[in-house]
Formats: sequence, structure tokens, C-alpha cells
Amino acid sequence: MILTKKQKLSSNPKSTKKLHPLLLFIGAYCTYNILGLLNMPWSLQGAYSKDLPWSLFIIGLAGCITGYILFGRKKAPLKHTEFRSSKSKSLGAFFLLIFVSCIAFTIITNKGIPLLLGEARFTNSAIIFNLAPLFGFWIMFRYISDLDIKKKPKKAPVIFYCVGIIIFGYRAPALIAMLTIYFCYTTFEFDKNKTIKHAAITATAFISISAIFSGYRISQEYELSDFFKNVDFQYVDEHKYVAPLVPVLSMFDFSQQTISSIGTNLKSHMNGALFLSNYEALLPGSHWGARNIVGDLTAARWVNNRPMSITPTLQGALYIDFSYAGVFLGFFIIATAICLMKSYATNGSALFKFSFCYLFTLSLLSIHSGYWDISILFYCLFLVIIKIFDLLKNTFPKQSSFA
Repeated sequence: MILTKKQKLSSNPKSTKKLHPLLLFIGAYCTYNILGLLNMPWSLQGAYSKDLPWSLFIIGLAGCITGYILFGRKKAPLKHTEFRSSKSKSLGAFFLLIFVSCIAFTIITNKGIPLLLGEARFTNSAIIFNLAPLFGFWIMFRYISDLDIKKKPKKAPVIFYCVGIIIFGYRAPALIAMLTIYFCYTTFEFDKNKTIKHAAITATAFISISAIFSGYRISQEYELSDFFKNVDFQYVDEHKYVAPLVPVLSMFDFSQQTISSIGTNLKSHMNGALFLSNYEALLPGSHWGARNIVGDLTAARWVNNRPMSITPTLQGALYIDFSYAGVFLGFFIIATAICLMKSYATNGSALFKFSFCYLFTLSLLSIHSGYWDISILFYCLFLVIIKIFDLLKNTFPKQSSFA
């Protein structure tokens, strides 16, 4: 029997062309920045110089493209990785206990749900807030494990985690969980055309949800017209359909304005001190994170005795530390890492696939937020716990009652 070309493709899923995740990264990077760099009708014009923002955007794009040209076609190793981590219900219960305990502690110490307390959420314990997502890592890993063995994943645990983590008053952990799972589909399951279609839908949903969440949170303390001062509300009043998206549309322009302010106020480059500042939060005493330093640099208002947290964009953060050369090299390293990790994750274990999708998600969000924060250390802690658990299981098999 002679198979048609279409039948051959369907009988061999590996032959189906998939969209390289770095192209998604480049597409998101261009969309995010260009919407702020161009003179859009809803933004106030001429408020700041866009010379530095344009320069850093182009340099970062050049770094990404160079990485893709050199490493984007690297083929995946044929051999599966040997490491297979445990899927024990006991380990899942351990992470669930941590999650519930963190939520309970936060509600008790805040005397209410931080999500409903406006800027009071800034007083949350950084350690507690970063311990809670350990359960999220477990949920993501289990979901991707089921997907890897062609078993229908359970969606209820993902929903439970997302609802629970939003109690802390931040949308990022829930979005990270959903995007990590989503990028597993686009990288390892969907073909190129399906990925592009879903990416457009997901981007629209992501922007809409972020705008609604941000608008609600800000409206607890301010009038939106007083808070988003870079938006032309006369245009918004004339185009009512734009109103729900004001927080996101303002963000695109404000990110470029932040870069411009950095260029004006930065006296000397910090040579990596901005990057390290996020991890100084684990040291005794009070320390400013990278976004607080950017807030001080751009003369942001103060909240709870420190400058407001301001996201510098990825190119802005790299510029503060290492100037123009650092922007090119930083984007080149990220592009290279995405290419190499994707290559090895293609035929790797579910834990490797989860790691790639999670780190890719952080990289994508860093386009807006800048450097990764200390949450990456808790991801490493999660991997250590998994490894220790598996070692104990193999060392004491008879004493273990792992499901």
C-alpha cells in the first residue's frame, strides 16, 4: 500500500514541522517594544526622547537573531535522558501542605486576603511568597509528565493552584503556571500553524486578563486617569472599547519611558550590581531588589519606606549593568540557551521538558520585568527536593510507601 505525503506526516508526528520557541520569543519581544516605541493614538506624544529605547531594542534584537542563526537549527540528540523522577502522591501531599500553610500564614499576618488589600500586599513575606509556588512546580511537572506519556492531564489541580496563588495579590505566579503548560504544547505537541494560531489567541487573552487584573488592583487606591498619566483619556473616552485595556496600553509606553529615564539619570553602569540585588533579599536586613533600584533611579514614588517597584525591561536592566555591549551579549546568551535547551528537551524526560518550559516562560516575561528574581532559587530548591526524594526512595525501598 502506498501512503500519500499527508498520511506519512500523520503517521510520523516527529516529521511535523514545529515553530521554534525562540521565534515566539522574538515575536513577543518585537510586539511588546514596538507598541511602545511607535506613536500610538492612545499615548501622549512627545513626553520623552525615544532615541535610547530604539537603540537598545535594535541591539537586543540583533543579539537574538545572531543566536538563532548560530544555534537555531541544532538537532535534538536521539537518546532519551535516563533520569526519571518520582510521581509520588506523598511528595505531592508534602508540597500541598507547604502551599496551604503559606496561604494561611499570609492571610493571618495580613488580617485579610492580600488581593483585596491594595498596596498592603507589598508587606508579604518574600520567603513565604516564594515557598508557595513549590506546589505549582509540582502541578506543572505532573501535568507535563502525563502529557509526555499521552495520558490526559488533570486540569483541576492547575485551577486550584492558580486560584490559591492569586490570594497573595500578584498575577505573575498563576500566569507562569499557565504559560509553562501552554509552551509545552507549542514546543512539543502543536505543529507550526497551530502554534501561530494559538499564540495569537493566547496573547490576546494574556493581555486582556493582565489589563483587567491590573485595573482592578489599581482602582482600589487610585482613579485610573490619575494613575496612568501617559494615556490620552480624551481618546479613551471617544473609543470606549479601549478603556478595559488602558493598564496594558499604558505599560507599553511606560516601559520605553522608563528606559529613557534610565538613560537620563544613570551616572555610571552598575557592572552586575543590579543583577545581584535581587538575591541580596535572602541576606539579613532590609535590601532593595532590582526593581526598587530602578524605581529610585527613575524617581518613582515611595511605598512602605522604599521606592516603588518599576520594571526596567530586559534591555533596560542589561543596559544599567553593562551598557550597550551587555544588551547584545545578554540577548545572545538567552537566545543560545533557548536553542540548546529546546534541543535537549525534545527527547528528554518530563522533568527536562518542564524545566525548559518554565525557564522559557521566565525568559519571555523578562522582556517586561527584566532580571529573574529569587523565585529561580526556589525552582532549584524544588529540583533538589525531587532528587533527594528519589535517592531516599531507591535507598530505602522497603521502608517507603510511595504511591
